[in-house]
Amino acid sequence: MLRRFLLLGLACSLLAGCMTPTIVNLTPSRQARNANGVYPFEVEFKSRQQALRRETLKAFVVMGMNTYPMEPVPKVNGRWETVAPVPTGTDLINYHFKFEYKYNAIPEPKGDSAVSAPYELHLSDKP
Repeated sequence: MLRRFLLLGLACSLLAGCMTPTIVNLTPSRQARNANGVYPFEVEFKSRQQALRRETLKAFVVMGMNTYPMEPVPKVNGRWETVAPVPTGTDLINYHFKFEYKYNAIPEPKGDSAVSAPYELHLSDKP
């Protein structure tokens, strides 16, 4: 009996691990300061969740209290990009990515979100 519960628990944990999206930061951690104060951010979102409604995916880069929407990269599945302003004189920006989406559920689709780990962007005057 105990063996069955252990096997059931293992199967559930394996299935739950497959449902967790993977968020991969593609933004360099160091960039040269530029004159316009706008910097590119790029991320990859991967999910094996079959019920996920990909057409509902929305991506954002979050810096402090500011949220900037991201756009999907044309012809590349799962990649998102945007440019976001960074205040003049700032050397370090803390940011993370957030994804909102819906997935199929009964009786109607439900919403969910995923948040990445925190990241840092270091800006310098030297290229």
